[in-house]
Amino acid sequence: MNVKLLIFLVLFSCLGANAATNPQVYPQTYKSWKSSIIVSHKNRIARLKNMILQSERSSVSQSEREKTKRKRLQAFVKQAKDDLKLAKGLSFDHYVAVYLEKHKSNQEFMKNLAKKMSVDEITQLLLYLPGGQTWMARPSPKKTSKMVDLKER
Repeated sequence: MNVKLLIFLVLFSCLGANAATNPQVYPQTYKSWKSSIIVSHKNRIARLKNMILQSERSSVSQSEREKTKRKRLQAFVKQAKDDLKLAKGLSFDHYVAVYLEKHKSNQEFMKNLAKKMSVDEITQLLLYLPGGQTWMARPSPKKTSKMVDLKER
């Protein structure tokens, strides 16, 4: 995972919590979690573009201070667009690693989440149990010489 994506995930892992009065009781499914992050970034871009338009319409729009402000805002828009692109690429792995990891010890949260999740999401989540995606493919344990030695003692 590259550093930019990691920073992005840390900064925006809490997004969507504002949508519910108590995020511990009202968890988000993967789809709603990702959607709330995307919407948040789209709103940020719109706000920044509006600030640029307001700056251009101001009576002192030609001052160096306003030009510098617009350049800075345009840089923020570019960064916000990059962040939006990253948000659109968030996967179920990110959801588990960032969002669910934060709430994994809260039983009430997990119970409510299970009620909201689709069968496909629950199935996907089961693959994250200890042993992960290879638990079904594991061969039966072979007896090693150490195991035989322990039984003989």
